[in-house]
Amino acid sequence: MARILLMLIKKKFLLLGGSPMKRIKNTYLALLAILLSPMVAHADIIFDNFTLAATTFDTVADFSFSAIFRSDTNQTVSQIGALLNLSVDANLAFHIFSLGATSGPPVADQAPAFTTNQFFSADFSMVYRESDTFSFNLLAGQWYAVAVGADVGVIFSTDNETSVNPGATFTSLANQNYNVRNAYSNPNLVGSVTGCCNIHYQLHGTTTVPEPGTFMLLGIGLAGMGFTRRRQKV
Repeated sequence: MARILLMLIKKKFLLLGGSPMKRIKNTYLALLAILLSPMVAHADIIFDNFTLAATTFDTVADFSFSAIFRSDTNQTVSQIGALLNLSVDANLAFHIFSLGATSGPPVADQAPAFTTNQFFSADFSMVYRESDTFSFNLLAGQWYAVAVGADVGVIFSTDNETSVNPGATFTSLANQNYNVRNAYSNPNLVGSVTGCCNIHYQLHGTTTVPEPGTFMLLGIGLAGMGFTRRRQKV
């Protein structure tokens, strides 16, 4: 759409030909097309609840804590990361729970809306273990929880901060991290039981932003409309 409009503009403002009323009509149609031009999604880390007060927490196999957040805009998650240490080989399960319009409590015990599993070799480094890529849509105004469970005991990086700034497109509830039982084998978010710590999670994904050329073409369209009005007065 943007390329088509630019081609028309290069042809000496063909949209402005014809009678005054036709020129006005065509200009408004051009503006409408510009405003409806394609949107471009940019991949990035869209959620990060890490703070500087990092500690460690050794969880048993098949147990985890979640991070709860509200998506303030429509966006798409493509990858989950959890900051943890693996002393042995482990299978990790990455979960997203959909909580609806409220985060609770109470929230009924529930299964995840999305799960992906991945194997990791033993590594004592405290680094983000990231899932394979996928696509999961977050809706504006809806609450979600993210959690990662393992089939063995793992050491998560955590903190006890009460203020978390997860990102511009999220609202987070710090220290309201519901327990996740059977976090690898049969995950269940226990909405009536909160944990002790904020595990450090990241969400990679995309938010939709206007195509860069959209704003330039909008300016050209406005200039064309002004040119049309000026010719009418002459």
